[in-house]
Amino acid sequence: MKSIVKIVSAIGIIGAVIWFGGTIIRYAIAYDVFIPGTLVQKPDFTPEMLAHTVRIYTLTAFYTLFGYGATVLGIVVYAAQSYSMFRQKGWMFMVLLLFILAMPAEIYLLLTDIDLVRALQSSADTTLSAPTMIKIFLSRFSPDSIANQASTLTIFAYLTGLILLVFKPLDSQSVTQ
Repeated sequence: MKSIVKIVSAIGIIGAVIWFGGTIIRYAIAYDVFIPGTLVQKPDFTPEMLAHTVRIYTLTAFYTLFGYGATVLGIVVYAAQSYSMFRQKGWMFMVLLLFILAMPAEIYLLLTDIDLVRALQSSADTTLSAPTMIKIFLSRFSPDSIANQASTLTIFAYLTGLILLVFKPLDSQSVTQ
């Protein structure tokens, strides 16, 4: 049983690396459309360039969807196995809590990715699906959209979780029972 937990935890770690790295790459692709420091579309970006960038952004959704699923699976199995250690290692509990609190926002973002993938697959001709994809893409990155605010929330939650994971500030040396 322990070896299965280790394998699933390893899959979860690999999934987390793929998901987090894929998310960073996707943001780099997405923000190439905008003037740096703003969410104003670059004036020299032609509609064809925008459609191609959105298509590349959409094609990378598979990696983040797979990575997030593997991460959730790994965290659930590891948390169930390590539940008794949460009292001694408070940082593990805090990382789990941050992950759980960020889940609804992350699931919302993944659903918008699925909408993009469906729009891409709806037509074999990418020029026909491009307007729908561009509309979904720009609405996701609009400053007042729920998706943009959710992505900001999740990024801060995950960065805080990584800091807790690295520094382990809530480690208790001795726990009285």
